Amino acid sequence: GAAGEIPLAGFPHHQLDAYLPRLVKAGHRVAVCEQLEDPKQAKGIVRRDVVEVVTPGVVLYDKLLDHKAHTYLAAIVGPTREHPLCGLAVADISTGTFMAGDIPPEKLLATLESFQPAELIVNKDDRAWWEPLLAKMAGSPSLTRLESWIFESDFTTTILLRHFDTPSLKGFGADTLTNGRSAAGVVLHYVGETAKASLAQITGLRVLRTDTTMMLDAATRRNLEIDVTMSGTSKGGALIDILDRTVSPMGGRLLRWWLQAPLVEKDRIVKRHGVVRGFVRDAGRTADVRAVMSKIGDLERLMTKVVTNRATSRDLVALRHGLGQLPDLQAFLRGSPFPELHALGDRLHMHDEIVEHLRTALLDEPSVQIGSGAIFRDGYNAELDDVTNALHHGKEWIAAFQERERTETGIPTLKVAY
Repeated sequence: GAAGEIPLAGFPHHQLDAYLPRLVKAGHRVAVCEQLEDPKQAKGIVRRDVVEVVTPGVVLYDKLLDHKAHTYLAAIVGPTREHPLCGLAVADISTGTFMAGDIPPEKLLATLESFQPAELIVNKDDRAWWEPLLAKMAGSPSLTRLESWIFESDFTTTILLRHFDTPSLKGFGADTLTNGRSAAGVVLHYVGETAKASLAQITGLRVLRTDTTMMLDAATRRNLEIDVTMSGTSKGGALIDILDRTVSPMGGRLLRWWLQAPLVEKDRIVKRHGVVRGFVRDAGRTADVRAVMSKIGDLERLMTKVVTNRATSRDLVALRHGLGQLPDLQAFLRGSPFPELHALGDRLHMHDEIVEHLRTALLDEPSVQIGSGAIFRDGYNAELDDVTNALHHGKEWIAAFQERERTETGIPTLKVAY
C-alpha cells in the first residue's frame, strides 16, 4: 500500500531502553538507525542507515530477554504431494540454538506450541494451509509473512550450505530433511536480513524429531500446570517454579525445555537418571558443583555478544570469569565415584588460552566507556600504553616540554599551549 497506510513512529536513540521493550513486546518491528560517518568529517548531510531491525523473534537486547527462557523464532512449511511432512525450524539467536525437522501434520501444532515462539514466519501465498492451523494455536506469536520464493528448496538449501560452509548437511544428520530444510533456510535468511550481521553464533543444526521426545500441546501443559497455573498465573504455583533450583541461566532454560519435551526413549531416560543418581547420592559434591555453576554466568549469551560485536569490556570480564570456573567444575565431576558424572567431566573443554588472554588484556574492573583509558592493562600493548599515558599525563608532558624549550632557547617567558 501507500506509505501513508503504514503506521510509523520514531524516537531518539537515547530513549532506546525505554521504548524498545514496549514496542517489541507489542509485536512491532523496530528499525535501529545510526550515523555511518563522523559528523565532523562529513560533507553535507551525515550518512545514516538501518543497522538492525529488532523483532519479537530476533532479539539480542538484554532488557528484552528472559534469562531463564528462550526467545524462539520459528518458520513452518506446509506439506505437498511430493513431501507429505510439514517443515518446522526454530532458532534462538541469543544463544545460537538452531533446530529443524520434518514433522507429521498431526503433530505440528503440538510441536509448535511446545516451543512457544515469539515470532512465526509463514508463506504469504500459503494462507489456506497455515491460517486454520494458527486458529487452533494457543497464544498469538507475532506473524511474519514472506514471499513464496524465499521458501523454495534450492534457495533455502543454498542459504544453509553457504552459512555452514559445507558441501552438504550430512554432517548434521539433516541431509534427508525436505520441508524441514526449507524452513531452516527461511529462518537463516530472515535473521540475516533482519539483524544485518553475521550469524557466527549459529554453528550447527540439530535435527528435531518427534519420536524421541513427547511434545506437549498447550492444553496439556496448562492442565499439568508446567509453566502456567490453571488460573493463568505464570509466577508462583506452576511446576517450573517449584522445581527450578538452577543456579545459572543456561540451566534454567534447559530445565524448562526438559519439562516441556520429556524423553520417551528408555536408554536416554536411564542415562539421565544415572546422572541424577550420582548427584543425589553425593550431596557434598553436588553442593560444590552448584557453587561453581553459580559463578559461571550465561556463557551462551555472552559468546553471542562476542561474535556479534556487542560485547562490552565487562561482558568480556564476565566471560573470563565464567570460563575460569571450568577447571574446578571438571575436577569435581571427575572426582565422583559415579561413572556418569565422571563422563560429564571428560566432556568439558578447557579454554585456558582464552582465559589467559583476557586476563592479560583487561583490568579486573574495566570501564565500559571507550576512550577512558581504563579498560586494558598497562603493558598489554605498547602503542596503547603511549596513547593512555598521553590521555592521563598530557598536561605534565606539555609542562616538561615547555621547560625544555625555555632552557634550549633561553627565553624564560616562552609558553607552550594545546
